[in-house]
Amino acid sequence: MEKVSEAMRVAKQDLLVKGRTGPISRAKAVLIHLGVDRMGLPVREMAELTRMSGPSASVARWRGRELVSENPNKLFN
Repeated sequence: MEKVSEAMRVAKQDLLVKGRTGPISRAKAVLIHLGVDRMGLPVREMAELTRMSGPSASVARWRGRELVSENPNKLFN
């Protein structure tokens, strides 16, 4: 979580509260993608962590995957 907040330039605590501003939403999407696809955590767990609904977290996961693939050097590829 700390690496994502640093790379995406958002406060770590902003990843843990409900909210949908652009930079925070993108950072949450990357965090969910990495948690689910790289660490094997359930989408539901990542949704709870980021204060998102399950369906929203699933959509964010795919956005996060795209963001990481578009910015591999910045976003932990």
